[in-house]
Amino acid sequence: MQGIAQVLEACGLTLVDAGEVSRLYHVAEFERRIVGCAYGEQHGRTLAIHTVAVLPEFRGRWLATYIVSALLMRARAGGCLNATVLTNEHPASSPDMVSH
Repeated sequence: MQGIAQVLEACGLTLVDAGEVSRLYHVAEFERRIVGCAYGEQHGRTLAIHTVAVLPEFRGRWLATYIVSALLMRARAGGCLNATVLTNEHPASSPDMVSH
């Protein structure tokens, strides 16, 4: 969890306390270092994705897409039929956050 917290902090995000729901995390690693992560909560047959973060120096490589895809596959294997993306925080918008 420390590696995930470090990536989120570097991206201006915080780790959510999920309480009693099923939590799903998926990470991307490069040279034994966590460089991206996604977090979601399974509520019955629905996955709520709360956080997706990739360190700035690793953006533009489709890592967020792969991480979220893996999280969705794991949720589907766990019985989820629906997914939604929820967020109430985000770092300030900047050109390096969007891949063209």
